[in-house]
Amino acid sequence: MSAAAPLWVHAGIINTETILKQKKNIKTFLMKKLNNKKFFIRLAGILPGALSGFLYYSKVGCVSGGCFITSNPYISTLYGAFFGYLISDFFIGKTKSEPKKENINL
Repeated sequence: MSAAAPLWVHAGIINTETILKQKKNIKTFLMKKLNNKKFFIRLAGILPGALSGFLYYSKVGCVSGGCFITSNPYISTLYGAFFGYLISDFFIGKTKSEPKKENINL
């Protein structure tokens, strides 16, 4: 073991093989997500939604602080991102499932 290794590696809690395997799993997970068309459609809805939520806060806003959504820029941005996600979800077609096969014994 090298001196630069983290303490949990020296203590034997996690070995380096486990760390390398987890890094590989994360990399394959991210590559699958980036190659997925649905991911980009959702991202195309979330980003403008978050921007519109922030713009709503900055232009309309609530000066008194009594409005829950528009008094905080983080909350209004999250609400905008959520609604952007919901709108983008309409553009994703449902996957066609196979019809159920019924076993009829006569």
